[in-house]
Amino acid sequence: QGHTEFALNHKVKVLGLRPNQNYEYQLRWIDEDANLSESGMYSTHTTAEPLVQDLTVSEIRQTTAIVSFKVTSAAKATLRYGRSLPYDTQISLGTDYGVSFAYKLENLESGKEYHLSVKAEDQDGLEFFSSDYIFSTLPYPSISNLRLEPLPERPSTSYKLTWTTNVKTSSVVTYTQAGGASKQVSSADMVTSHEMEIVDLADNATYTIVASGRDEYGNEARSD
Repeated sequence: QGHTEFALNHKVKVLGLRPNQNYEYQLRWIDEDANLSESGMYSTHTTAEPLVQDLTVSEIRQTTAIVSFKVTSAAKATLRYGRSLPYDTQISLGTDYGVSFAYKLENLESGKEYHLSVKAEDQDGLEFFSSDYIFSTLPYPSISNLRLEPLPERPSTSYKLTWTTNVKTSSVVTYTQAGGASKQVSSADMVTSHEMEIVDLADNATYTIVASGRDEYGNEARSD
């Protein structure tokens, strides 16, 4: 490989080499009078193939997540992700070459599985890729299996409420007598199986009862 222009200073880009290999090479040149000369033999070792390393997805929430990774050779990077393969979204992380990257994914769907990969290109134009990385966003809390049971052994009208949440939440029961003020019982314990009691209810009265709770990120679930 070389060039045909006559010059005093020469620079040749050699293509097609394999990474992490030993090579020997020799320089040859011809002047304007057709005199051919050559150098002795030289040796060199190509660098290792660049890699994507330490790919992690952290601070996963219902609609966001932070992706971070490193590359072993300065490169430009593109994130590719989607609900399935092939990836349906690509985000360029800028035009500057770097070795450490972080990016916050937004507008994700809650409670869904995502596939993610990194595509990088080093300063020699060599493209390299990470393997496929799978993560799932958190679901929003929801309430199911709400049950109301009387407690006949109590001296006043009382009920036990039980329900289930899909993630750990606090427990709150708000009960309101028709035409009256609301009252509330609660527990800050973060659980998925909930049990609360409401006591000293008025006889022959109508109440509206709502179960609720918040997860560790402040998202609220409420019964219908």
